[in-house]
Amino acid sequence: MTGDKLRILLVSAEVSPFVKVGGMADVISGLSKSLKAMGHDVRIAIPASGLDRSSSEFRCTKLLSNIPIPRRGGTTEYASVQQTFLPASMAHSAEGFAHAAVDIEAAIQTLTEDIPVYLIGNENAASPAPSPTDPNTLCVYPMGPEPYLFFCRAVLAMLAPLRWRPDIMHCNDWHTGMVPVLLKSESASAPGMNTIASLFTIHNLAFQGAFPRDTWPLTGLPDPLYRMEGLEFWGQWSFMKGALTFSDQVNTVSETYTEEIQTEEFGCGLQGLLYALSAEGRLSGIRNALDNEAFDPETDPHIAASFSAAHPEAKKRCKSALQSELALPNDDGAMIIGVISRLTDQKGIDLIQAIADQLFDLPVQLIALGAGDSTYEIFFKALQTNYPDQVRAHIGFDSCLARRIYAGCDIFLMPSRYEPCGTAQMIAMRYGAIPIARATGGLRETISACVPGVPDTGNGFLFSGDTGHALLQSIQSASDLYQDPSGWSALIQRALETRFSWDKAANQYVQLYAAAQSLPRSLPV
Repeated sequence: MTGDKLRILLVSAEVSPFVKVGGMADVISGLSKSLKAMGHDVRIAIPASGLDRSSSEFRCTKLLSNIPIPRRGGTTEYASVQQTFLPASMAHSAEGFAHAAVDIEAAIQTLTEDIPVYLIGNENAASPAPSPTDPNTLCVYPMGPEPYLFFCRAVLAMLAPLRWRPDIMHCNDWHTGMVPVLLKSESASAPGMNTIASLFTIHNLAFQGAFPRDTWPLTGLPDPLYRMEGLEFWGQWSFMKGALTFSDQVNTVSETYTEEIQTEEFGCGLQGLLYALSAEGRLSGIRNALDNEAFDPETDPHIAASFSAAHPEAKKRCKSALQSELALPNDDGAMIIGVISRLTDQKGIDLIQAIADQLFDLPVQLIALGAGDSTYEIFFKALQTNYPDQVRAHIGFDSCLARRIYAGCDIFLMPSRYEPCGTAQMIAMRYGAIPIARATGGLRETISACVPGVPDTGNGFLFSGDTGHALLQSIQSASDLYQDPSGWSALIQRALETRFSWDKAANQYVQLYAAAQSLPRSLPV
């Protein structure tokens, strides 16, 4: 490390624009760019599964091969590493090449100044099959522990041939949770490895990477680590439990969620450990932010018309174009409600289901984009059949359509039962769509509630409780305000002027990296 500049390796299962299933991909991208702008040496490691490494769009090059990854029982697998670059500025992103008149060769040359992304593959394994429980995974999240055990081992094994060693390993969600465990156990005695600090970020505690006891030998870890003070978790072993126990520092993606997960309601069985971490000063919350270059209605090539806080008028053109694209009546008097979400109980889709019959008595149109539980997919398809002039449902995910929905809808619905932070509500406000959300997690921190009858307040609507009635009341309040053109325009203006810059969050992460480095590198168990 030179001066106060850090070598940082962000370890994740996804990063935009290369591999994206959820908001974490945007978080890794936005945070890494901000850290890079601060002068730090930032690099990213992700699994190669789910990405067509031969695609010219991502300009991957082979970097390392035949890295031995020993397995318990004496067998060895081999890792390979390909490299691409995340543009530190969206001005020459891969997406931008397809939509802007740029000198592509000159733009490609600048990539060496950008953020290296290491794509780690298993030379012995076939491409994994997607999880049957989530049609959005697109092979990003294969079943079972083995791909993630391999990935975590390979992240550490590549450092020696790479001839680069980070000061901090910043791991994200359970898929990367074995990295801190291995760093403090197997790798602790390797030259230089005991100087590497670790931070683990919880993006969603509900997904823990817990596996049956009989798969423990796959970890290759000594049996004494399979105990309550180690990785054992209610008769299973857990990537998440290991990460929480072995990481130098742990954080979540909002201060509210940090408090919530220390309770029985949101702690998913880990609340006791999390409370202990908090008492030790090893648990904190840093609210996510938004890459304002990546999501900008003034430059977005996917929407019908450009607009901004300074010139918001063209948002109406985006609404009309969206109605035409989806063959909805071109009715400016109808308030368009957008839903872009995984279709699961966590996201509060059952609350929408509970109010469907009453909702369409209002002058609204509903556009839903997402996939998930088959029950909710069928529900939205049935809504479209029953209300052909008011509902359009697109099952699956389409990132370009998502942007047109953000730009064209009036209201963005996010009735999540819990939401660690959420980025969708931030994107919605960036595009002048007014969020209606349950007051939980990061939603409570990012949305300032409008107060009925009090003009010029808030940038969205919040409701408490988990009933459809509470949600419907918020939609009714929004509908009432929508009938007041000047009041509604002022609300859109406040939403468009809301910013969630990564600068503050990146500085907080640097402070957390320093806190992680200050702790001794000894085994916790």
